[in-house]
Amino acid sequence: MLNIIENVSDNCTICQRYKRASKPIVSMPLAKIFNEHIAMDLKDIGSKKIIHLVDHATKYSASCIIKSKRKEVIMDCLFKI
Repeated sequence: MLNIIENVSDNCTICQRYKRASKPIVSMPLAKIFNEHIAMDLKDIGSKKIIHLVDHATKYSASCIIKSKRKEVIMDCLFKI
C-alpha cells in the first residue's frame, strides 16, 4: 500500500506543485545552552523603534523600546534585556 501511495504522489501534478521544499543543507549549528546563539531584530513600528531578541536554545524572547538607532542606545538596551 505504501508503494502505491508513493507512486501516486510522485506522479501527481498537484502534489508536485504544492510539495514542500527540502530543508536547507547549510545552516548554523543548533544551540544547546542558553545564550549560545541569539537572533536580534531592529524594527520601526510607527514612530517607535524596537529591538527584539530570541534565544535559539530556549526560544526565550525579550524586547526593548529605544529612542534612536545610535550604538550607545542599542548597547544600553541589550544590557538591560
